[in-house]
Amino acid sequence: MTAYVLISHSDDGNLTWSHEEKYPLRQYETRVRLFRQGSAHNRVYRLRCSDNVSFTLVSASAEISVAT
Repeated sequence: MTAYVLISHSDDGNLTWSHEEKYPLRQYETRVRLFRQGSAHNRVYRLRCSDNVSFTLVSASAEISVAT
C-alpha cells in the first residue's frame, strides 16, 4: 500500500483550505515540487500523511517573484 503526502493551502488565515494534492511517498528521499501556485498574500501550506507512517519534513524553500 502506498502512503501519500497531502498538501493544501489557505489564503485566509486557516479558515478555509484548498483541495488536497496528493504525492506518493517512497521509502527514502521523496521530493515534492509545487509549480504554478498563483498569487497570494500570507499563504499557509498544510502537509499531512495519508497513512500512519513516519513522516519528516527535512527542508522547504520558495522562489518568489514580485509583479511590477
